This record gives sequence, structure tokens and C-alpha cells, in this order.
Amino acid sequence: MGRIKINLESITILERHIPSDISGMKIGQVRYSVLINKLGNLVDDLLVYRLKESILLVVNASRLKEVLRNLLEISGLLFKELKNIIKEYHKKDEPLWFQCWLNYHSDNQVLDWHDHQWLWHGYISIDPKETKTIFENGFEVKNEIGNIYIGPCNIKHKVVVNKPYFGHRITLGFDVISVPDYPINTTSFMPI
Repeated sequence: MGRIKINLESITILERHIPSDISGMKIGQVRYSVLINKLGNLVDDLLVYRLKESILLVVNASRLKEVLRNLLEISGLLFKELKNIIKEYHKKDEPLWFQCWLNYHSDNQVLDWHDHQWLWHGYISIDPKETKTIFENGFEVKNEIGNIYIGPCNIKHKVVVNKPYFGHRITLGFDVISVPDYPINTTSFMPI
């Protein structure tokens, strides 16, 4: 069986493609349902588990790639939401550029002190484990599934492991720049 963990903030979008009342589920409840694609066609049947801080989808292993492909299409909607959050945070009506990467670390590989050279930096906690991010100015972020952090790039920060964990800590990091800051010699940024 394939297992896919989804943050609670994505329930509304997920319910458009899994025709069940996921938001009404209590912690520990399990539902049998199906995943439908954007055209309304059946992708696969699955089990939906309501966990304390996330939703767990259990799918047929032979269909895992197809389910993930469809969930990535759905995540395009999440990218639109992230763009709106960035533009709202920036508070200026000017073109912005965005680059993104995946952080995938075991508990002895988490990021040490660093900063970023662009306008804004942020990350989305996908599976942050028991960690927090501390900043040199004393600010701390408790990393929880689905949380989005965005702030100035020039503040040094690092990840602290609160409790050793098995597996990998997963976050999506991103940087944002305005058009005047756009580096001519790079193609890693895309317009938002």
C-alpha cells in the first residue's frame, strides 16, 4: 500500500477530489472513498485516515504514481494560494520572482546557521518532525505540518531538532525577489 500524508490546511481542496466529508472526520476515524481527477474521472479508491495534525491517504501501491500525479495537479491550486500569500505579505504592486526547493533531511542533517540573499525567504512545513527554526534575533517558529513561514532573507536562522526522529524532515523552501533585483545570470526564478 502507498501512504501519502496531507496537511489539514489542504482539506478544502482535497474534498473537491475526494467526495467525502473529510473536514467532518474526527481524529482516528477512517473512511473508504475515491480520488477523482479534475475531469471527474475515477483515479483510484483509497482509505482516508484523520490523524491529529494531518490526513493520511492509503492507496493501492500499483496506482501510487497515478495518484501522486493527480495530487500534484491539485497542488497547482496550492501554488496559486501561496502566490496570493506572498503578494499580500509584500504589500507592493510590482512584479515578483520566485524560486523553490525541497529540504529532505534526517535528524543529523538539518540546516545549520544560514541566510538568503534575496528579498523574502520562506518555507512550507510538509513533514517537519519535532523541530523548530530559530533566528539570530530571538524569533522562533514551531514547525508544524502545513505551516507557512515568510520573512526577510537577511536574518540568519537554523533548524533545531527537539526530539530525534526516524525518516526525513521535509519542507519546501522558497525565495522571492522583485524585478529590479532579478539576477541576469540565473534561470532558477520564475515570475509569480
